[in-house]
Amino acid sequence: MAVRGVLTTLTFYPEDYEAGDPPLYRFQNHFEGTRTIGGNVYTHNFFQTSGLVKMRDTSTPGMQINFAATAANVDLVEAAVTNRYRCIIIIWRWSSFEGLEDPSSFNYFALASGACDTADSDFTTVNLIVKDYNQTTQPDFPWRKIPWTIIGPLSFRR
Repeated sequence: MAVRGVLTTLTFYPEDYEAGDPPLYRFQNHFEGTRTIGGNVYTHNFFQTSGLVKMRDTSTPGMQINFAATAANVDLVEAAVTNRYRCIIIIWRWSSFEGLEDPSSFNYFALASGACDTADSDFTTVNLIVKDYNQTTQPDFPWRKIPWTIIGPLSFRR
């Protein structure tokens, strides 16, 4: 099977989503307009992802998603980092058997997921860094700390 096409899909969920919750966003980077891929409808957005690397000592190392620096994409990345969206990245392939320009089906190739951690930007691109969820829960996150106003009145007696 000679690969004739490759596309990437992004799905964003809130940090505290549960199974069955609808995603906040679904994007694909190959076909103009909307496209049904794997039973889900994705809208087109201009982005690229860094290479997917699987290592033995970590489940998902940091990955980078590079978006075109449109106002909508800058707002998306700011919301993703602020609200710690969960991101699922899937790479799909197809061959000439599925059709060259308008494939009838797609073949699942690779998947990665993580939490939106940091971002940076220049005038042309905005880059979103996605890391393993455990790597993004550092003790300096405000919602991961217990303030002394709560701990003070607690009693640790037996």
